[in-house]
Amino acid sequence: MPYELEIEVVIVDDGSDDNVWLDLKQLKGEMPSKRLKLIRLASNHGQGLATLCGIANSRGDFVITMDSDLQHPPEEIPVLVKHLKEGGFDLVYGTGTNGHQFMKRIARRILRIPGALMGVLYYQSTSFRMMTRPLGLQLVNSITSRILTIDDLFPGMVKKVGFVSVRHEKRKHGDSSYSYLDVALSLLEAWYLSKRQKEVAVKTGLALLLLSMISSHYAVELVGVSIAPILFFTAIVIMACGYMVDMRRREATLDNQISILEVVS
Repeated sequence: MPYELEIEVVIVDDGSDDNVWLDLKQLKGEMPSKRLKLIRLASNHGQGLATLCGIANSRGDFVITMDSDLQHPPEEIPVLVKHLKEGGFDLVYGTGTNGHQFMKRIARRILRIPGALMGVLYYQSTSFRMMTRPLGLQLVNSITSRILTIDDLFPGMVKKVGFVSVRHEKRKHGDSSYSYLDVALSLLEAWYLSKRQKEVAVKTGLALLLLSMISSHYAVELVGVSIAPILFFTAIVIMACGYMVDMRRREATLDNQISILEVVS
């Protein structure tokens, strides 16, 4: 059965260099009775932070994110709503292959391997997603730095994630600015921002400390140089970096990462 929903639309202008903001304000003036909120950022902050800004300024019990390139048909929103509500999910992705180039589909499949090992959801995600309000607030409160996509932040947060097939259209204007290198770096960034990085750093450091003790006992040398001190100092650096990254993650907020120039609501 269809769901009766009250809709709010939040549009974030991420530092556009054309007349997008003027067009948006004109659209707002033509629709005074609609719940349309416009946010203009002072400069380009990237899709990840811009999306988080939109989530932070929304008020609904659920949040749906969409790209502005018309690849995600609004007619598919009820599919996400039905899947999330009936499945009891925290997060649902609208997946599909239409509109994506063949090489991009191949790249996604390749990234499933390291993604699955690292516990990262990005390798099978899209920016057409629906989440619960509590999960959205968790994302906003967990930001540490400029990110490529909010999917980098999900590991450790999402208890139950779902995927549902929806229609994806081809881009109607322009080309994607993301390269395969961006995707690979985002995968590493996801691990960096996750809560597991301190645990991995500590375990790696302890393993190296153990190896340094063993190599010192047996006087192991490499090119005539004892490797024990090298392993010892490497272990200390790795563990220290793990704790520093964890502290940075705890102290950062969205407010000190973005600058909002204007809001029209």
